[in-house]
Amino acid sequence: MKKIVVFILIFSSLQIFGQTKVWLKFGDKAIQEGDYYGASRFYLKAWAEDSTFEGLTYKLGLSFKGYHNYKKALHYFKKIESNKALQVKYVDYLFHLAEIYKSLEDYRLSRAYFEKFSRVKKSNSFFYLKSKHELEVHQDILDLLEDTANIVVRNLGNEINTGVAEYYSVWLNDSMILYSSLKASDVTPEGVVKDEAYTVQIYTGHKEDTVWYGGDVALAAELPNISFTDGCFQQNGDFYFAKKEGGIDYKLVKTRVFIENSVVEDGKMSFKLKMDSIKPIFIQDEYNYRNPFVFNSDGRKYLLFSSNQPGGFGNMDLWYSENKNGSWEKPNNLGSKINSPGDEVGPFYDSTTKRFYFSSNWHYGLGGFDLFEAKGYWKEPSSIVNMGIPFNSSLNDLYISPLDSMNGLFTSSRMGSQTVKDAVCCNDLYEYKTVVPDIDSALLKITEVLSRDSIMKRLKRLVEEFHVSLYFHNDRPNPDNWDTITPYSYLETYEAYLDSLPAYYTRNTMGKSGEDSLAAFSKINDFFDEYVHKGIQDLRGFSEELLKELEMGSKILLTVKGYASPLAKSDYNVNLTLRRINSFVNYLRDYAGNSFVPYLDGTSENGGLLRIEKIPFGEFKSDTLVSDDYFNTKMSVYSKEASLERRVEIINLTLLDEDSVSQPVLLIDLDSSQTLFNLGVLDTSVFSWIFELKNSTDQLIKIVEIDAGCHCLSPKADKIDISPNNFNTLEVQVDLSKYKGELGRRIEFILEDGTKKSIIILMELPEK
Repeated sequence: MKKIVVFILIFSSLQIFGQTKVWLKFGDKAIQEGDYYGASRFYLKAWAEDSTFEGLTYKLGLSFKGYHNYKKALHYFKKIESNKALQVKYVDYLFHLAEIYKSLEDYRLSRAYFEKFSRVKKSNSFFYLKSKHELEVHQDILDLLEDTANIVVRNLGNEINTGVAEYYSVWLNDSMILYSSLKASDVTPEGVVKDEAYTVQIYTGHKEDTVWYGGDVALAAELPNISFTDGCFQQNGDFYFAKKEGGIDYKLVKTRVFIENSVVEDGKMSFKLKMDSIKPIFIQDEYNYRNPFVFNSDGRKYLLFSSNQPGGFGNMDLWYSENKNGSWEKPNNLGSKINSPGDEVGPFYDSTTKRFYFSSNWHYGLGGFDLFEAKGYWKEPSSIVNMGIPFNSSLNDLYISPLDSMNGLFTSSRMGSQTVKDAVCCNDLYEYKTVVPDIDSALLKITEVLSRDSIMKRLKRLVEEFHVSLYFHNDRPNPDNWDTITPYSYLETYEAYLDSLPAYYTRNTMGKSGEDSLAAFSKINDFFDEYVHKGIQDLRGFSEELLKELEMGSKILLTVKGYASPLAKSDYNVNLTLRRINSFVNYLRDYAGNSFVPYLDGTSENGGLLRIEKIPFGEFKSDTLVSDDYFNTKMSVYSKEASLERRVEIINLTLLDEDSVSQPVLLIDLDSSQTLFNLGVLDTSVFSWIFELKNSTDQLIKIVEIDAGCHCLSPKADKIDISPNNFNTLEVQVDLSKYKGELGRRIEFILEDGTKKSIIILMELPEK
C-alpha cells in the first residue's frame, strides 16, 4: 500500500511538472515573437502549477516589464532581490530594477541600481554598457525634469485612441491623417478580445474644430490578410509603409493612393482610399524594416527608415537611401552620432525648417523612448538634443509628425493613455501646440472664464472615460477592525492584493483538473487583468486629469461609493467600506508629491477645492449568489463573484456653487433603495433623531421590521404604516458616547413584501 501511495504522488508530481513545462514553452515562444502580454499569461499559468520552477520568477518579471506593467514587474524582481540564491543566478535583475524605477520616475533609486549592477557585472554586455551610460548622463536627465517648453499637449480622445496601441500618424492635409492601430477584429459579447484577433491596420482620422474623429479602416479592403503599419504619404499620392505577411518581420513597400470619395454622415466626415498594387523596396527576409520617411533635400530625393540589418551600431538603426533614376540606392547607416547600441526609430525630416527628429531608447532620456532633434546637417549632425518635457515622459514617446513649425502629433504611452491591460501598456496619439507667449495669457483667461456647462461636460467625460472601480482583498484594509479610517493608501492595498493572487489561483482550481482547472484559472486571472489592474490604471489617469481641473480653479464635489461582500455583519461592512473609501482619499493625498492636499484642505492659492462625498453601501448591493459562509471561503472570499463585490467606485463629479456643501435634510423617501445622510461633526454624542418617512407611491407602505444593526441606535417603533403620498415620523435614540472619530451607521426597513430599504448615516465625533 505504501508503494502505491508513493507511486501516485510521483505520478501526480510528474503531471504537474509536465504541464508547467508546457506553459513555460508557450511563454518562451511568445517572448521570441515579442508578445510579452501573452507570455505573462502563460507564465502565470505555470506559476499556478509550480511557483518554485527554476527561472519562472525572472521570466514573469521580464514579461511584465516587456509590456510596461512596471508595478507587477517590480513585484517579481523584488522577489529575486529577497532571495540570495536567485540574486546570484539572475544578477541582471539589478539592471531591470534600475529601468523599472526610471519608468516609475524614481531617478534616485534608478541610479542606485544602475550603480549596483555596474559593480557586480562588468563586461561588454548591452546591460553593462547601458548602465555605465545611464550613470554618465544622470545629471543631464535630471536637468530635463524642468518643463520649460511653451508647448500644450493633449490626447486625441477615444474616437481615435483605443485601449490598444495607436501610433505613427501621417498628415494628408491640415485636418486629415492616416494612423496605425492594433485594433481587435473579434470581440466577444462580454467585451473580451480574442488575442489572435489583433491586427495592425492603417485608419483614417480627421479633425473638426478641436475634436478628432476616426476609426475607419483606410486600406484593408485593398490588401486583405496583410498586417501593415507606419507610413509616409507624399503629395503626389505615393505612399510608403511597412507590412508583414506572416512571421514577425516588416518590409518596406510602395504604392500609389488616391482619395476616392469623402462622405459626411451625422456631421462627421470620412473618406475612402484607393491604391495601386504594392511594390517592394528592400527585401531581406531575416531583418526588420520600419518607419519609412521620404523627403527632398538639396534637390535630391531620400528615404529614411529604421532597420536591424547588418552594419549598424545596435539593434534598430536609422538608415538612408538616395533615389537615382527612379530606383533606391544601397542604404547607408546614419552613423554613430545618431545611432547607438540601443534602438533608434521614427525618423522625420522637416524640409521647411530643416529639422531632423527621431526617437531613441539609448540617448539621455527620461525613460523608454524619448524624442530627439539632431542639430545641424541631417547626414552629419553636430549634436543630439532631447526635446524635453512635455514631449517626453518617463515612458515611451516617439514617432513625431509635425504639421508645421507650431503644431503636430506624436505617440506616447504616458499616464493618461487609454489602455486595457495596464496603465502604461499601450501607445496613444497626442496633439501638441506651440503657444506664443503673448497669446498664452489670453488663452489662460479664456480658460478661467469657461462657462459652467463646459466645465460640467469635462467632468462628466472624466467620469465616463475612466470608469474608476477599485477592488480589494477580503476585509482589507485593516482587517478585524471597526474603524472607519485607515493609514493605508489604495496603492498599498492594491499591491497587497497582488501578493494574494497565488492563493486565488489555488482556491479556485482546487479539486479541478484538465480543462476545468484551466477555465477556473483563467476566470480569476481575467478578473485581475480586467478589473483589479484596470482599476489602478484608470485611477492614475483620472487623478492626473482631476488635478488639472483643480489647477484651473474648479470647485468640485466628488461622489464615491463603497461596497463589500456579505461575509460580516451589516454595520461592520459599512465601516469597512468607509475604510476602503478613505484608502482612496489617502491615495489622492499621496499623489504626485501631495499635489491634492491643498485642494482637500481648502488651502489652495488658486481657489480650487475638492470635497468628497462618501457613500458606504456595505453589502446592500451584493449579488445574492455571493456566499456569506465563513467556512466556505472559496465562494465567500476567493470566487470572482465575491471579489467583484469588494470595490469602491467614483460615480460622479459636480461643481460646487459655493465654498460649502448644503447639509442634508433628514427626509427618507421609501421609494428609493437607499439614502445617505452625512451629518458632519457632531457637538454631542447622546441625542435623538427625528426622521420623516415619505411614501411617494400610490400604494400603502407597511414597515414590518426596523433593524438598527447597532445597540447605539434605538428606534422608538417596530412597525409603521404610511399612506400613499403621505408622511410619517420615526424617532431614534442615539448614544455614541463609546465612539470617536469618523463613524458610519445603517438602519434597515423591511417592508411587508420583503423589500429592504436602507439609510446610511455618516458623522464625525470629536476626540474625547
